[in-house]
Amino acid sequence: MTNQETSSTELEHLLSLLREQYKHLPKIAEETFRSLGKERAGYFTRLFNDWIDILSAVHDTYSEDELSDGLMYIYLSGLSKEVHWFQLLFLAGNYPLLHRSLRYVWEMIFRAYYVDTYVRKSPDDPEPPGPTVDDKAEWLAQHERKMFQWHKFMQPMLRQLLPQAEGTEIEQYYKALWDKLNEYVHPSMALLYRMVVDVPGLLMTDSFDKEWASETIKMATMIFDLVWVAIISRFPSCAELIAQKGLLLEYPIVTAALSNF
Repeated sequence: MTNQETSSTELEHLLSLLREQYKHLPKIAEETFRSLGKERAGYFTRLFNDWIDILSAVHDTYSEDELSDGLMYIYLSGLSKEVHWFQLLFLAGNYPLLHRSLRYVWEMIFRAYYVDTYVRKSPDDPEPPGPTVDDKAEWLAQHERKMFQWHKFMQPMLRQLLPQAEGTEIEQYYKALWDKLNEYVHPSMALLYRMVVDVPGLLMTDSFDKEWASETIKMATMIFDLVWVAIISRFPSCAELIAQKGLLLEYPIVTAALSNF
């Protein structure tokens, strides 16, 4: 047997293992579709399309030179991979992993906004980040310890992007949401209880749960409301194009911000 034949046989064996291992996923996806309906079951596909429109608006209003020196543009481009997987995880009923990823995206975009706008917002700092992407990434690495904490980083960033939210129910909501998502990042008792008691069997395998699926959609909407606000704040010239075209999903804060255009 030649090496090519051996490789083909091994590949087919691997593919057969994958088909067997994940053969239950189409059934979960079908149950998700039948229970939630076409639009809600395909929520993350529409979110992906909103990402395309926002990225296109940024491209159409900023030059490559203006985009190449910031982390926000790199992370905005990288959102395609995250959101692409969100739809699969959602249809597969893997809500815990999806929630972990939502927190990751939220923090990632806030970090990018923070470092890209730092020099303008803190002109008196004697040791600001340098002008290149590498400089900014290195500077973030030196200061990242505080970025895991709500009161030292996430709350100040929220107030910077939404000054009107300070001390309101909006700020309280996002603090509660941050705490909730942390339960998915760490092996918390709350998550263990939910996977063992609330949705029996989810600790061992994936399955559809209507309440959890609906909660996931709500969480994603609120997080991407902030994500899009941060991106538009970083690239304000794109706002008019986004307002003209509109977005597929409803984001309360973004909608209010774009109403001026």
